[in-house]
Amino acid sequence: MTTTPSPPGAAATPASRPRVLVTGGSGFIAGHCILHLLEQGYRVRTTVRGLGREPEVRAQLGDAGMVNGEALSFVAADLTSDAGWADAGVIVNSCGPVERSDQSSRRLARSALRQITAIPSARTLTATT
Repeated sequence: MTTTPSPPGAAATPASRPRVLVTGGSGFIAGHCILHLLEQGYRVRTTVRGLGREPEVRAQLGDAGMVNGEALSFVAADLTSDAGWADAGVIVNSCGPVERSDQSSRRLARSALRQITAIPSARTLTATT
């Protein structure tokens, strides 16, 4: 992940860093990304299929040593909708479609990539799937 360095002698504060959107927040890779980003002082928003998963994901991250948990927020993601993606400065795409049909999987993957790459504020895209 590339960020703009702070001026010499000035520490980057969470408010001065871009918000990082980590998709697939309940997944293994996303969990590790979230832990590292929070440890580094980033504000993190993660997506889950339903907000009912938030307590479970927070508990898993807490068991793994999460720090700065107040800087973590959740949003329910719908890969068929454009809502909820607009304010991320950095995106870590760690989720993928889980449909059985190859055609459905390809359609959802194209939709997710279109949504993520269309975010005007995003400077970085990291795809892990």
